[in-house]
Amino acid sequence: MKRLCLGCTAMLLPVLTACTTLGSDFAAPSVEVPAAWRQGDTINVDLNLSGWWQAFGDETLNGLQVRARAANFDLKAAIARVDEVRAQVNVAGADRYPAINAVPSAERSRTSANSAQLIAGRPLVRDRLRAPVELSVTLDLWGATKRQIEASLAQLDGATVAREAVWLTISTDLAENYFKLRALDLEIAVLERTLALNDEALTVSGLRLREGIGTLVDLTRVQTELANIEAELIDTRRRRALLESAIAVLCGEPASLFRIAYDPRPLSEPPRIPAGLPSELLLRRPDVAEAEYTAARRSAEIGAAKAAFLPSVKLTGSAGFESIELKDLLTWGSRAWAFGPSVTLPLFSGGRNQANLRAAEARYEQAVAAYRQSAIDAFRDVENALVGIREHGERYVMLERAQASALTTARHFELRVKAGRSGFLDALEAYRSWLQAERAMADAAGQRQLAALQLIKALGGGWDSQ
Repeated sequence: MKRLCLGCTAMLLPVLTACTTLGSDFAAPSVEVPAAWRQGDTINVDLNLSGWWQAFGDETLNGLQVRARAANFDLKAAIARVDEVRAQVNVAGADRYPAINAVPSAERSRTSANSAQLIAGRPLVRDRLRAPVELSVTLDLWGATKRQIEASLAQLDGATVAREAVWLTISTDLAENYFKLRALDLEIAVLERTLALNDEALTVSGLRLREGIGTLVDLTRVQTELANIEAELIDTRRRRALLESAIAVLCGEPASLFRIAYDPRPLSEPPRIPAGLPSELLLRRPDVAEAEYTAARRSAEIGAAKAAFLPSVKLTGSAGFESIELKDLLTWGSRAWAFGPSVTLPLFSGGRNQANLRAAEARYEQAVAAYRQSAIDAFRDVENALVGIREHGERYVMLERAQASALTTARHFELRVKAGRSGFLDALEAYRSWLQAERAMADAAGQRQLAALQLIKALGGGWDSQ
């Protein structure tokens, strides 16, 4: 058997040394990258996908992110997907190694009475017992297995960054809903103050009407505004409840058992976020990285498709025992073995191999186009986010000035009322204008936080200002 194995190896040695890998090694497709952003700075920053929300300095938000990381079901599914693809990589890699199987069998057979195999004119009945171990290995002459492994590894890398993309979406969606909820808390506080002011105005209007110094129109106008504010307060609380339910789902918890405490404190100043260089964005966005890994996978599949046109060589062998009697099965004389190569040469497949190659090349072109499109989308998202930060920041400053002016006007009319130089309704109207400015500022504060959040998402996660 040693001489047989050595002889087969000697015959196959020229073939083994001539092995090659079909297809081209993958290189990232070229993308036109802008030299700088039209808005904002270009501070050089490092990739850091964890903990970006801590820059907002909100302990409630920090706690919600921890809960979502531990319990969100979309994230659990993405993690399981990575485990699945990792197992598929091992499946692809198993083709590099021989397959060894024990295939024992037992057979009892009877020949036909009309056949030539008769003993004393009677059919032959016999047993056949086998206990072999079979070995087979397919030689990767053209690199098909290598390309399949490359495709599986690229798929694993893609699934890994896809998991990060899922987490980025979850964490930013959670933060977005949280800041919207906090902005609604501020609006609720303003509406409650406005409601209290209108309650006082309703009482005063009623007294003035009874004393004959007021009119019914003044009273009904206040009643109308009071009812409108109450309706708006109800709707604002409804929207807050919906946001609370959305956050509960992101945290993987039932909405009926989930609560976020009402907190009307002013929102903090949003963190300053360095945009970095546009060229770095291709390394920081998980969706862009996933698109690149998909292109790498499709490129490797082209090499595997090309290998289908060429011969494949398979080495097979078996060794074990064979006997017609059970008592003789494991004796030395019952030993049996076989060894030999087989070659499969594709001659005609009805155009299947050519069609598979064209399909693989088309999938690669699709992946390249998707990669370039994802890069363009990433540049657009950052530019839009930078514009949003600038515009919402300027809007907040303007509303802050309007609120200060409205407050000065309201206090002026309050002093005039106390001095008897103006009517109560004038002061009431001035205070209403001030509260409207307060509510607009609450909305603007929330929009500033959301603008910062959109830039974080556009940049692919966190940043390191150092």
